[in-house]
Amino acid sequence: MLAPAEPLANTALQLRYYQLACDIRFLKSVELAAFAGPTLHGGFGHAVKQVGDEFYDWFFDCKNQQGQSIQKPYAFILPTDKKRNFAPQDDWSFTLMIWGDRTQAITSVIEALLHWQMLGLGTARAPFKIQSLRLVGSEQRLIYLAGNQLNFDLPQPRTLLDALQQGELKAGAEPANTVWLNTLSPLHLKHQRQVIQHAPDVDVLLSSVARRINTLATNFEPDANLVPLVADSLATYVQLLHDNTHSAPVTRYSLREQKQRHMQGLEGSWFYHGNIAALMPWLILADVVGVGNKTTFGFGRVSWQLARTA
Repeated sequence: MLAPAEPLANTALQLRYYQLACDIRFLKSVELAAFAGPTLHGGFGHAVKQVGDEFYDWFFDCKNQQGQSIQKPYAFILPTDKKRNFAPQDDWSFTLMIWGDRTQAITSVIEALLHWQMLGLGTARAPFKIQSLRLVGSEQRLIYLAGNQLNFDLPQPRTLLDALQQGELKAGAEPANTVWLNTLSPLHLKHQRQVIQHAPDVDVLLSSVARRINTLATNFEPDANLVPLVADSLATYVQLLHDNTHSAPVTRYSLREQKQRHMQGLEGSWFYHGNIAALMPWLILADVVGVGNKTTFGFGRVSWQLARTA
């Protein structure tokens, strides 16, 4: 269970982030993949490369001092509709999360997004126009509108602690003993190095969220001495009582490897019953950071709804 806000001030919850919503309009017809996250990831990589090789290595293709790839400081969130086919002048939206010290490069990220317009999206490289860019938080801040970059000071990045405090206010104080969860995008979860193909037990879910936050803070808040978050066991107090999930492969094409890659994705709904108050902070944080692996490609998004059951 997470502690009150004061003791959390020096923890990994100080991880900074920007949530950048991007609204685009296609200029030519395009058919996107059934799951468009890898398409966005690949196209964004080409766009970042246009800014410069040094920025590409620092922001997009991060490695540690040993030259090993590490978790990325960005992630895509896809729209919940499943629309795949777009005609000229059709609109579409997605969100880009930017983590930690990489938030300092927000102007370079915007530059990359503007380059991306003419590089195109999808296998057809369909060009598009950015209609708007918005920073999403407690309030939305419009920073780009239909060809005009708006000139004013950008707000400071939010922190996970900000999101937690705002989320607790939104959740309210009404007692609940049940929470329904539904996948908005496939989940790629592992437990003991095995891919999970069913709804996760509550401790697996919590550990996944805590591990992701700690890894992001370790890699991308290097100047801060942040205490890792610890997810205490809730299995005694919160039980998984319903599982309507299924697991299926999600296919993407790797330009780097020039071949199809398959990633297992869990989709569906389930619910937990019991001491939901102890689970709530982790669900709020999962809204921001996602659950499990492959979040860079848009995996790991869930919605939840509280209920009071007999």
